[in-house]
This record gives sequence, C-alpha cells and structure tokens, in this order.
Amino acid sequence: MKKLLVIFAMFVSMSASGQPSWQSYTIDTSQNLNFVKFTNTQTGFVTSNRLFLKTTNGGVNWVLLNTTYRLFVTQFIIDPNMLWYSDYMQLSVPPYNPIGNLFKSVNGGSIWSLVLSDFNIGYNDIYFLNALTGWSRVNWYLYRTTNGGSNWVTFTLPTWITGLHFLNLNYGFCRSANGTNNIYRSSNGGANWTSIYTTNNSISNFTFLDTINGYLCANVINNSFHGLVSKTTNGGYNWTEILRDSNNINNIFFVNVNTGYALSKPHTLFRTSNGGLNWSKQIPDSTETLNAIHFINAYTGWLAGNHGLLLYTTNGGSTFVNEINGNIPEKYLLSQNYPNPFNPTTKIQFEVPSSKFVKIVVFDILGKEVQTLVNESLQPGTYETSFDGSSLTSGVYFYRLITNEFTETKKMLLIK
Repeated sequence: MKKLLVIFAMFVSMSASGQPSWQSYTIDTSQNLNFVKFTNTQTGFVTSNRLFLKTTNGGVNWVLLNTTYRLFVTQFIIDPNMLWYSDYMQLSVPPYNPIGNLFKSVNGGSIWSLVLSDFNIGYNDIYFLNALTGWSRVNWYLYRTTNGGSNWVTFTLPTWITGLHFLNLNYGFCRSANGTNNIYRSSNGGANWTSIYTTNNSISNFTFLDTINGYLCANVINNSFHGLVSKTTNGGYNWTEILRDSNNINNIFFVNVNTGYALSKPHTLFRTSNGGLNWSKQIPDSTETLNAIHFINAYTGWLAGNHGLLLYTTNGGSTFVNEINGNIPEKYLLSQNYPNPFNPTTKIQFEVPSSKFVKIVVFDILGKEVQTLVNESLQPGTYETSFDGSSLTSGVYFYRLITNEFTETKKMLLIK
C-alpha cells in the first residue's frame, strides 16, 4: 500500500533581535508540539498528536508527512530518508474495532508503505538501530525485524513497557508503563528482559550513552511535585540524584556522557557540561509550555512546545544562570567579568538582594544590543552567567544589569 505525501507550505512566524540565544518560530498555533528531531541544521521533524511535519530549510517552511489525520501515535527518524510512524483509528462501520497501523518511508516521507496493520492494537513504541534492525511494542508484545520490516519475530514482554532504547543488536533498555516505575534491560535483542531498577518516583524519560552510563528524569510526589535527574555509572543498577527542581522534569537529552540538558515544566532549561556535577539554568524568552528537546551537538539544538512553538539555538542557549551562593546579599552588585580581556568566553557574577525580574544585556560600542544573557525572575542570591563572543568581532562591549530599581553597566574587551 502506498501513501502519497501531501505537501503544503506552512506559515511560520519568526522573531529575533540582535543575536539572540534562542530564535523563535511559530509553526501552527493550533498544535501542541510534543517531539522534535533534526538530523542536521536544515532537515528536521516535529509532531503533535495529529501532525507529522518536516522542514528542509532550517524551519522556515514545513510540509505535512502524514495524510490520514488520524490519531498520531509515535515516530522514529533513522536519517533524513528513512522514517517510521504509527497511527490509530476507530472504525465508524462494523465491526467498529480500532485499527493500529505502522508505516515506513525510504525517501524522506514522499511515499509511505503500510508495513503492519491490525485490529485492537497500537504500535506504541518504535526504535531502529539502522535501516534493517528495529523494534515496535504492541500491547504486551515486542516485534523485532532485521530486514527492514519485511519479517518480524514476536516476544512476550514481562509487563506493559515504553521508552525502547537499544545500543546495539542485543543490548537494550525500556521502562514500565503500568505505574511500577521499573527499568528493564535485555541482552538478547528483546527476547528476555530483567528488571534492574525500581523506584517510588514516576520515571518520565531516560537515556543510555553506553552500556554503563545513563541518565533518567523522574517526578516525586511529596505533598507537592518535584522533578529530579539521576545518573548511573554501572549499567542502571544504581542511580544517584544529580539535579532537583521544584517543578516536574519530563525530558532530558544528552549529547555525550558529559554534556546534557534537562527540561523542567513549564519552560525552564538546565544544562550540564560535566556529567551532572554542576548545572546552570535559563528560562527561554517564551511563556509557552515546552515539551520536547533535541540537540545535534553541544550547542546546536531545538525546543518544541505548545501552540506550535519551536525554539532554536546555535550557542547552547548561552543565557544560563548558575546560583553560586544562596545567602541574601545586602545590595545589588555587578562584578567585573572574568577573564577580561577574553576570547571568546567570559563569566559575569552579580548579586540580587530581593526577588526581582532581572535582565543582563550586552551592547556593542555603538549601543546596539547583541545578546541578552539573563531575562527572568530571580530569588535573592549570588549568580553567575557566561557570555560567548564567538560570533562577534574583537572590540569593546558593555554589559548592563537592569531591574526596576537598579541599573549598572560595565565594560569588557573581546580580543581574538
């Protein structure tokens, strides 16, 4: 069965000023985006619960890949050409059973082939190592193919699972989806699974970088909700908490063992560059809830959110703020950046004596704003943020701390 691509140019509004840390696109305000993945800076994909969209020009224009408008279930992007997705529909005629479908494209979504279809089931998880080898979870069963979907073998699962993640043909992980909050591991390609970790917390996402190093995010109910990120260095048997936030943390993404991001509801982003030992945070300039995150390297990435919002950065966000001292200062203080002169990065420390909305803005010698480093409400404390001048020319720049009751400006020198 072949399905032809319906192509249309989606109107995208874009906002940016100076050289922002995040560039904002609005794809479709009627859709809440829940997935984003780019294979390079130009080719990327986003989904909602109805739409599967693709761009080949960095997000300026988008085309619709799924033409059924049925309930979109999930997707997996192997490369710009090899794509999979599943959907679900309720028949309006006898026998009225719901039908689950699994589709495959080998040309970037121009043509789709129906690979699997059956009543009363949904292909709820898809994970592929390459064009030939992949898995899909169907209720209590795991389907595996080693020839691109032409044939499948079926394994019985120990419980209802989600979050399939395979490192190679044999070694994979998943988590329970029935409220027991277990992480399972397979060493024989999904034929058998062993529970290696159980927690009282609600696991929302996890990833493994190799057979021993992994990260998970979960939410704790303790009269109020708290999000946390934990790390394992022994293959998932033991986990150590490395980050906690007052809001739910529902998504994480690690570029490598050291550099990763955690997304806290509704729109706070944390970043680590040393395996979770230290974290800095930022609040991108948006009021929309952010749902998904993807980076193709340590600095180039995307955030997807409600009402069609897509944010894009090429400098890792840059505006991360790290609280280094929780003591309440007596007064506002903007310290001299260090090092100074610098090439290309420098750190700026500042103190806030009361809860205020704080901005730190960088200007060039002509008074043109080139970057906003801080733009959020902060509690009393001592903070540090970084400025990256990689995209700027050598010269004198000014940075200014702004609140509704205090303003101070200092000078810094970028020498390349």
